Amino acid sequence: MEGTGDFDRARHFAEQALAAMTSRGIAPTPHNSSVWYAHISVAQPDLSRAIDILDSNRIEFTPERNLDLYEKLLGASKEAEQIREAGDRISAAAGAVLAVLQKAGAGTQKYGEVLGQATERIEAEPIDADRLQIVVEAILDETRRMVAQNQEIVGRLAQSSQEIEGLHKQIESARRETMIDALTGVGNRRMFDMRLRECLQRTLEEGGDLCLLMADIDHFKKFNDTFGHQLGDLVLRLVAKALTEGVKGRDVVCRYGGEEFGILLPRTRLEDAVKLADDLRASIGARRIIRRGEARDLGHVTLSMGVSRYHPGEPSAHFVQRADAALYAAKRRGRNRVVSEAEVEAGEFLPAGRTKA
Repeated sequence: MEGTGDFDRARHFAEQALAAMTSRGIAPTPHNSSVWYAHISVAQPDLSRAIDILDSNRIEFTPERNLDLYEKLLGASKEAEQIREAGDRISAAAGAVLAVLQKAGAGTQKYGEVLGQATERIEAEPIDADRLQIVVEAILDETRRMVAQNQEIVGRLAQSSQEIEGLHKQIESARRETMIDALTGVGNRRMFDMRLRECLQRTLEEGGDLCLLMADIDHFKKFNDTFGHQLGDLVLRLVAKALTEGVKGRDVVCRYGGEEFGILLPRTRLEDAVKLADDLRASIGARRIIRRGEARDLGHVTLSMGVSRYHPGEPSAHFVQRADAALYAAKRRGRNRVVSEAEVEAGEFLPAGRTKA
């Protein structure tokens, strides 16, 4: 009876998930169905909270947004599944190699026995040309067999090496996929956290400066409410592209969350990071958003930005918090500007409630 109850409960969740997707105009693709089944069954509390927040803000569940939910909140399990599959295949390859090596061990033992018997025959009895010929042929036959066996071992090892290298690349690809923001194509929050740890470690080992820019699109909610979420998504993609094009190869641009981006700048001094931030802000602010098909000018997109420098040995959270505090100081100052941690610490910006918009 327990099995029947599990079936009925699963069917109930599936029916509710389908109804929820239908009411929102969401196609019942495998990824979308996974997201909404997990939400309805409350199997992933973080996912349910994210959907509830989007629902309460009346944000449209576009294909990109559904995929983003899947990759951010269900992607880790997808990665784990791929890694488990790869592990099984590696185990199988290793088992095949072990079998060949065990066979080689038995063959080596037999080869030693043949050589030992030949030596005994030569030493124990009078030897003539015919008997010597028999002994030599036995040694040659066993030697040829050993050569063939060794060639089999070399070939199998080479094949297994290629298989394992391919699986390694597959796992790395799976990891990268779960760290890319589906909408903008830059790194997601998971990527940011990973690269932040790497940058901090490298800075501690090699020295030099590390700076962080936190950038937020001004009045983004108002833009969404006025022009719709499709244009809002377009703005996010344009800003991500402009930020990526405006930094160096070693710098890291990630979508930190919503309309906020984090940019890690290794080997960059605070004053240089502030200048880069202002260049990015000015470059993006100079562009105009044109609605295709209508030739309608929707105006400019501006950014507020905060900049911090890593203090060796401090917790990473403090590093991020200082950049965040500088960002909100820029918001309080009137937006469309860059503020550094140095200005905040100098008392140029009085503490105030966060009024992000």
